[in-house]
Amino acid sequence: MCGSPMQGRLSGSPGTMTRSLTTCARAVSPQNPDPTSKSTLLADPRSFAVGLLIAREMGDAAGYQALQALAEQVGEPTWDREHGEFYYRFGLSEPYPRGQANAVIMAAEAGGKQAWWRIFNEPNLRKFDQPTVSGVDFPRLGISQAIYDEEKEILAVSTYAADPWLTGTATTFTVDHLREPAQSRLLRDGSVYEGWRVSGETGIEIKAEVQDHAYLVMRA
Repeated sequence: MCGSPMQGRLSGSPGTMTRSLTTCARAVSPQNPDPTSKSTLLADPRSFAVGLLIAREMGDAAGYQALQALAEQVGEPTWDREHGEFYYRFGLSEPYPRGQANAVIMAAEAGGKQAWWRIFNEPNLRKFDQPTVSGVDFPRLGISQAIYDEEKEILAVSTYAADPWLTGTATTFTVDHLREPAQSRLLRDGSVYEGWRVSGETGIEIKAEVQDHAYLVMRA
């Protein structure tokens, strides 16, 4: 196994994380003579997922690639096109994929060296006072990007159809924490967009469709 539950491994010392990662690396090594070690590694999907996250956190590219290759080989990667979802089933023959294990693998995929450390030691607290997307009609509408440029005072928001069956249907979402919401200017897919209204003291409500769009919210 790659160790104990995640809390102890990522909050512990670098030595503890190294030992956990080494255990995983040995299991996936081509020189490992034990043919059952790889299947044993996946017997606890959450521990295996944390092995991926530790490798990413420590900047161990080789270890991460080895574990990722194993996940692709025996983790039963599944692209559910009907629901627009990708996940690993880990060969468990269960009706639903393991949420915790898949979430940790996602964190490993999206992160980088010391990314988890920075979340707790260098948090971005300014974001709580910056323009924020809320009121999203999930799981109908999905948000693939929400980035605020402080210097230009522009919020970039990208949407997609989280539920492909509802593509093209109408919905709304909100942007809060605007200094002068009535003075907002919106672009959608590069063109001026007027489908919005002021909502509350610091927000606007944006009319949207359940599909791919790129919005820019700025001051006029």
